Amino acid sequence: MAKDMTAGSNSIVKRILIWGLLLILTVLIAVGLIGGALSFVGFPVMKTAQRLFQGKPQTSHSTAAQQEVVSLQSQLSVARSTDNRLQASVDSDIQQIHVLQQEIDKLQSQLKSQISANATAKAESNILIQMDPQSAAAVLEKMTPEEAARTIAQMPASDSGAILADVPPNLASELLSMAASFAPQNQS
Repeated sequence: MAKDMTAGSNSIVKRILIWGLLLILTVLIAVGLIGGALSFVGFPVMKTAQRLFQGKPQTSHSTAAQQEVVSLQSQLSVARSTDNRLQASVDSDIQQIHVLQQEIDKLQSQLKSQISANATAKAESNILIQMDPQSAAAVLEKMTPEEAARTIAQMPASDSGAILADVPPNLASELLSMAASFAPQNQS
């Protein structure tokens, strides 16, 4: 009878153990399925489970991420500063280009004016050379000093000397010194 009791109690213990294992296994399967479903939906099940079982939060990843953010912000700040400095330099260069372009336009206008004046002076010098020196001197005296000097600068020295001999000496001296500044001088 003692054997029957032991056998009966063994079978009860075995049944309890089997039912307990089945219950634990069922609970684990249910937890696994629920965890999988939550992970699929987007809930951070693994991170939450790690925090629960480890007892401390994962700070190494967040600290590294924060350091990366700080580093990138620093690089961005340097890049913006460089960009601002370069933009100011470009703006200054553009302004300088505009000033230089205005100066070039002004000089081109002056050059065109001088070329036109020299062409006119050349034509006038050809006419004055064909005239007698006294008549040519009278025409020179009626011109502005600059026009007369340009005209003289376009003449050969022998022709200009003959015409200037009939011009008052102080005017002739003034015209010769002014003519020296006009190029080209065709002195032959």
